[in-house]
Parts: sequence; C-alpha cells; structure tokens
Amino acid sequence: MNKKFEKFLDETMKKLLDGDGEIFKYLEKKYKYLSIEEIEETGVGFYITYKLSKEYNFPLIEKTFRIGDLNCDINTLNYGAGFLLYIENGVISLLEIYTYGEEVWPSEIESYKFHYTDTKRKISYWFGIN
Repeated sequence: MNKKFEKFLDETMKKLLDGDGEIFKYLEKKYKYLSIEEIEETGVGFYITYKLSKEYNFPLIEKTFRIGDLNCDINTLNYGAGFLLYIENGVISLLEIYTYGEEVWPSEIESYKFHYTDTKRKISYWFGIN
C-alpha cells in the first residue's frame, strides 16, 4: 500500500467515524485497535478486511450495521466513489470502497473531497441505536 493510498484510507475512516452519538465515539476508540488483515482489489474499488487486536479488552456491543453516508469526489474519476463500513457485533470488520458508474479505480489519486449524503449523521436515525 503506497503512502498516498494509506493517507486516503486513514482520512476516509476518520470521516466515516466522525459524528454525534455514543456509537461513533465507541467505534472511534475501537479503530485504534484495528489492523488491516487483507486488501482485495476488485477493479472498481477495494474490500479492506480489519482484525481487532488481542490487546482490546473493552466490552463489545451486539450490534451489526453499516455506515454508508460518505461519498468522495476524486479528480481522476468522472462519478466519484462511495464507501460502506461494515460493523459486526460492534466491531469494524470491512470497508468497501467502490466507484460509481463502473469506472476502474485509478492508479493515482491527486486530489479528493469528501461529502456526506446525510449531514445529520445520526446512527440512531438509521439503525435505532445511539
């Protein structure tokens, strides 16, 4: 993974985990204990699988849901990109990054800008939890 993509990925996760409510705070704390287990290229994006460190010893919540309200305008894509963050039993398990319009993921990203589809960013609004 090159440094530019690593920076893009880190900024993506920070944006996905930035929000009001206890669940965002919970997930943000947990993110420090994650490491990338696998990156699978799909041609139009990536599946990034995470694993939780054995050092993590806080209680888990039994909630499974997705966060998918973040999009990104990327200079080398006509239609931009989207993200789905999968949380299984309170643990971030997978980040799916994909292009719109079936564009091939660019080999280089020079500039990008994130934006939310829902500025409220309330998980409880989507999934019935705080």
